[in-house]
Amino acid sequence: MVFGAGAAIMTVLSCASPATHEAVGKRAAAFGATVVVDTITEAGKAELIPLNAVFPESFGYIAVHSPTDARLAGNISTSHIDAVRKMHDRGFLVSLAGGIGPDTLEAAIAVEPEILVVGSAITESASPKEVARWIRDRLPNSGRGWPWDRR
Repeated sequence: MVFGAGAAIMTVLSCASPATHEAVGKRAAAFGATVVVDTITEAGKAELIPLNAVFPESFGYIAVHSPTDARLAGNISTSHIDAVRKMHDRGFLVSLAGGIGPDTLEAAIAVEPEILVVGSAITESASPKEVARWIRDRLPNSGRGWPWDRR
């Protein structure tokens, strides 16, 4: 439905069944769209994606994603930022999300995710436009990422 409505990109959970991944991959391919495999349900685990994982060609990125509820419960780990390198070493392009803001931006930029998703640092700010600009101005490759760089 999302691709039929004009979306160019969507997410699917990494823990979804192989049948779901296959079905989503076929629909994405039919529309020339891209899928992001979101690891939010695997956050904090040593292995975000099984070593033998194989995804359809239309799956363009692995989303290394720290959940908001974990941070609200006091988990301020930045292990998801460190996990970007592991995903790159395995040949995946990465979308990094969760807890990205002024305190973590430098570390997030250092691991070079193809996509950097910033949410609450902007949406919960008293000055969202200023925070968004502050972050954008610090990005070394602000035109990088999205479906355009899919391998």
